[in-house]
Amino acid sequence: NLIVWSWMREVLGLHGTQLLIFSYMFTQCFDSVHQCTTSLSSMEKWFGVTRQAVSRNIDKLVDSQYLYKVTESDRITPMIKHNVYRINMKYIKIMIN
Repeated sequence: NLIVWSWMREVLGLHGTQLLIFSYMFTQCFDSVHQCTTSLSSMEKWFGVTRQAVSRNIDKLVDSQYLYKVTESDRITPMIKHNVYRINMKYIKIMIN
């Protein structure tokens, strides 16, 4: 399930694929504990865009400081081979307040 909050569009200025990816990840990792472990190929199928588009938009979200890549030592599930991300809740709270 996805939830698109008004602040995602109005404050963060997200739209299109970035908005889909961010809102999906926000529902997966809404706090500082949970993390998004979904593969690029799964997001490609769900959002109807290419794997490259998913990767490029995730990179833009990381560059904007809305997401960050979880390091190997911080992973909850160390067996996952692909990248894992978390929402940068500290930064998001500053932006929406």
